[in-house]
This record gives sequence, C-alpha cells and structure tokens, in this order.
Amino acid sequence: MTREELHALVWSQPMRSAAKARGISDVALAKQCRKAGVPVPPRGFWNKKQAGKPVVVLPLPPLPIGAAAGRQLNGLFPALKSLPLGEEAITIAGAHDEEGPIPPPPVFVDIAFARQQIHAVVGEVKVSPRIIQPHLIVARLMKQDEERRAKVSPNIHSYDYYGPKFDRPIQQRRLRILSAFFLAVERLGCKVSGSTHAGEKFGISVAGQWLHILFAVEGQKFGDRFFRCRGHSRQEGERLRFDIVTNSADRDPPIRTWRDDKVPLESQVTEIVRSMFLKAEEDARDSALWRHRHQMEARAARIRDAKLAAERAEKERIARREANAKSRIQSLIDGADALEKAERIRRYVAAVQHRLAARSDAEEAAALADWSAWALAQADSIDPIVGASWEGTLRRWRDLDPDG
Repeated sequence: MTREELHALVWSQPMRSAAKARGISDVALAKQCRKAGVPVPPRGFWNKKQAGKPVVVLPLPPLPIGAAAGRQLNGLFPALKSLPLGEEAITIAGAHDEEGPIPPPPVFVDIAFARQQIHAVVGEVKVSPRIIQPHLIVARLMKQDEERRAKVSPNIHSYDYYGPKFDRPIQQRRLRILSAFFLAVERLGCKVSGSTHAGEKFGISVAGQWLHILFAVEGQKFGDRFFRCRGHSRQEGERLRFDIVTNSADRDPPIRTWRDDKVPLESQVTEIVRSMFLKAEEDARDSALWRHRHQMEARAARIRDAKLAAERAEKERIARREANAKSRIQSLIDGADALEKAERIRRYVAAVQHRLAARSDAEEAAALADWSAWALAQADSIDPIVGASWEGTLRRWRDLDPDG
C-alpha cells in the first residue's frame, strides 16, 4: 500500500474499522502510519465529524530524503503487505471459513511506478575523483592496506596474499566507487556488511531484503572471472566488474553484471544502485507471494487434516454406537435368560415342596426347609429384577444408550 493510499484509508474511517478491513489491529495500523510518516486523525476527530463540527484533515507530507528517508525505505516498496481498497477489500479481508479469516493475496502497484519511485529517491550518485571522506568500510580497507604495506618485504612477490591490495590505479578506482556506492545506499537506510580483507564481496540489506554484490578486478589473462591481481602494471584484458549475485556466488551465475567497458564504471553507479533497489523490490514481491502461497497451502493442509479427523471421529462414533446397540441387546438377552433360570429354580423348589409335603419325618422336613430357603435365595441372586440387580440392569442399559 502506498503512503497516499494509507493516508486516504485512515482519514476515511476510524482506525479500528480501517485496521479490521486490513485484517490487523488498530495498534499495528498506527505503527505502519508512524513508519511511513503518515499523519492520523487526532483523538475525538470522528466524534466531532459525526456531530457536524468542523474538522481539519492533515495533508500527507512529502517523503523526506536522506537518513530519515532511509528509515522510511519501505516507501520504495509500496505494495508490500497491502490490500485492495474499497468494498472489494472488505469482502476479501472479511472472508471466513472453518479456519477463520482467509488471508488476502498481496496486491502490488505497477512495477513501472515502483521504478519511478526508486529513481526519484535514489537521485544521482556521483563518484569523487579523490577519496576525501571514505565510507567506514573503505576507510578500514585502506587502513589494513597501510598496515600490510608497513610489514611487506621489499622483495615480496607482487601476488603475495599478505601484501598490499590497493596500490594500483585500478584498485584505487575500485575503492572510490565502493565508497560512493556504500554512502549512497546507507543514505537510503541500507545496511552494508561483508569482506574487510580484499573488499570484494558484500551483503546489502534493502528494506529487509538481503542482496549480495561482488566487485573486483576481472582479468581475462588468467581465465578467472575475478582475478585479484596486485601487480603495478595493468594486465591484458583487465577491467572492473560489478555483479549482483546470489549468496552462493561461487556456484550460481550472477544476477546482473556491469563492466568497465565503453562506459566507465563510475558513470554506471547510479544505474547500479537503482537496479539493486529494483531487484530488492522484485525479491520482496516474490517473498510476499511465496508467503501467501505457503499460508494458503498450510491452511489447506489444516482444513484437510481437520476433515480427516472429523471423518475418523464420525467413524469411531458410528462404530461405538453399533457396539453399544449390540451390547444393549445382549444385555437384554442375558437378563431374559437369567430371569428364566430364576423362575425355573423357583418352580423346581415349589415342585419338590409339593411332593414331599406329606412326609411326617420332622428331621427331613427341616432339611427340606433349609434347602428350599437356600435354593430360593440362589434364584433371587440371579433374578435380574429382584433387589439391586434391577437398578444395575437399568444403569447398564442407560450407559449403553447408542444416542447418549
């Protein structure tokens, strides 16, 4: 989202509503406004406007140039984390499914407009014919070279690894270009890190995107892409070469190359800086698209896993319901069998008592009474209806309710 779009958004509706439309909190939206240098409505602004009182909309100030612009370098990348505006934005940002809000895809301004912004902010980068106030890294390289020069032996080989590296005019030119390049990118808020020995490979952080450069002497005589020659005479086919490379420059081809050819490399530094920012913009867009694609793939995987888990849970529920139904029926059959056995015992006891009732032997009558009491007690123990047995039967019947 451009600064202009952000300014229009926060002055068209309350911060909380604007933040909700973007799928973020009002605190996060206010933080974005501070970083972009966008003024926000003061406290009570919307209450006054709703009451019909006069209010003042603060205009959008221009993007500052220099160190302040460096802190706002995301202004060079206006499309990052942006959402479309208007009703379509609310529809997309408000879309939900079982996973919650659907993350909207990143929306980018036209790359030609981004290129115009980059050209406007970068301006013209000039290389001084003499190093007067070198960049800190270049100053450190020059100091290290002085220390090497003090230690070098008069008969040292000109290609010695530990000898001076920047004595030759072509290397002095390289230092001047490096210093102008570093000062220009740091003026725009970039961070520079990398080699402090030969001063050839560096990393440049542009608004969170890391780019890598390789700047050295190219010597065709020895067949190397970058031959680090420290001799005092110019080698055949030798020239400066500036590459934007990947982090694995030894294995991957350069992304873009500038040579000290028909046009001196000093005159190409402005184009190099602009191209570096444009490459960062392209990388930022690719990263935003990759993050959105990764979010959607992860989201789809979560939905798929949740669906599979729900299907498994439903299968388990059905299996459990069927098992409980079978257990209920079996419990019913077991209860009927137990009742039948209890009734058979009781009928048996009654038949025995009837047939032996005429006997007058007191001892045998007492034994019959004891046996009858024991037998009837056994019948009661297996009877599913007598005493606590029926409560247990009902409780088990409820526990096995398939729909419970």
